[in-house]
Amino acid sequence: MSIFTQQDPSGEPLSVFGPRNGYSTQIGFLVSQLNWMRAVVLSRLKGRSVEELDWLPHPDANSIGALLMHLAAADVYYGLNTFDGVPWGRFSYEARKKWGVAINLGHTARVRYKGFDLQYYLTHLSEAREHTLKELSKRDDDWLMAIDPSWSWGPTNNLCKWFHVCEHESHHLGQIDLLLKQLPRRQVPDKRSLHKGQASRTALGVALRRATHQVYDASPLVLNDPIAVPLLGNRYTKVLADSEEDLYEESSRMMRAWLVARSRFAEDHLARAVGDGVRQYVLLGAGLDTFGFRNPHPRLEVYEVDHPATQSWKKELAEASGVVIPESLHFVAVDFETQKLSERLEEAGLDANVPTVFAMLGVVMYLTADAFGETLKYIADFPGKSGVIFDYAVPRDMLPADEIDARDELASRVESIGEPFRLFFSPYEVKDVLGAFESIQDVDDEELNRLYFAGRTDQLNLKGRSGHMIAAFRGSSSVT
Repeated sequence: MSIFTQQDPSGEPLSVFGPRNGYSTQIGFLVSQLNWMRAVVLSRLKGRSVEELDWLPHPDANSIGALLMHLAAADVYYGLNTFDGVPWGRFSYEARKKWGVAINLGHTARVRYKGFDLQYYLTHLSEAREHTLKELSKRDDDWLMAIDPSWSWGPTNNLCKWFHVCEHESHHLGQIDLLLKQLPRRQVPDKRSLHKGQASRTALGVALRRATHQVYDASPLVLNDPIAVPLLGNRYTKVLADSEEDLYEESSRMMRAWLVARSRFAEDHLARAVGDGVRQYVLLGAGLDTFGFRNPHPRLEVYEVDHPATQSWKKELAEASGVVIPESLHFVAVDFETQKLSERLEEAGLDANVPTVFAMLGVVMYLTADAFGETLKYIADFPGKSGVIFDYAVPRDMLPADEIDARDELASRVESIGEPFRLFFSPYEVKDVLGAFESIQDVDDEELNRLYFAGRTDQLNLKGRSGHMIAAFRGSSSVT
């Protein structure tokens, strides 16, 4: 039966939006839209096997099954907020335990939601939606239009919140349709990823934004980086010039602010550590970071760790643009599929008996929990005054509502180029994994704004950013 000839649960044609028996007038209109969208999603699922529901076009994608659980979780979370008055991001432990994996998707969801038949997902979708419709039937139009002044994207009424649930379902319907088109026998070959020999494309985006900061933002610069523009050379001159078009678009401005603040935070803490006697700095996943070229500390040795393809690209850029590689900069190419980090660093001259600072800037979100844990364990074995500096992002269900779409868009973009987000932490969880470090500073966007963006004339700021910066040291006074 075509969806256009079906009826919704109240017996009305799905394709005729309007009031519904059992609901106030305006809520009825909303319910008719929710019913239509859900019916379209369900129309794609008939007869789908476990294998099809689990299938992934590449190891870091979301399966159809995981996406269906994600849709159910959205009903639950928006219900908790609008029906029960739970502020967004303050959901109970019980709710996060049951639905947190589904709402956040990623690696954990790929593991959790695998091997279940279609009925498993239909049951969760149905139970969550039945609860939504039951609660909506208890409300009136005044409730629907009631404005939440504290909603993170601005004053928002319940109608907008639930319309967003419908919009969100439409977005993921597009992903489901794409997965169905790519099922075996129609599968599109995987894009080459960093681990398959291609230089990181996210590294280029970061480098372009650092360079943009040097050219277009007001003085004083947050990050004074005289190498950022020259390193890109003639190869990326046009790309850099084109970036002016969206320079002051809000999301572009905030992303640029985040990237320069991230580097500045790391370099400020490194400078304090050097004052405490640190003589080695290891940049993990260095990409096109320029600190090693402009290192201001005469006795500091810098070790840049990255995939061979990325480092080869970086050296080519430096040579072509005439950027001099100083003797204190050591490139440590590591193929993480076949080589061990500690062994490659030792071969490059790193002394494990000397206080050392490690930095992972824009790296942790791409790691598995096991890989991150092993890296921290390795760093914790270095002597006192050693430390680690990194950024992390909170899980999707802890984001303010106005940041969710931006996170989803960014996650989709990096996943499409083979570099998906995998790892998120709450501030409480990140402290647990840093148990071996005595001094920990966890800085959020408000504190970074105070440190680096107060009084600026160019509106460069971190408004709405969910990222945190960590500086963690062993027995050191470097964290203040």
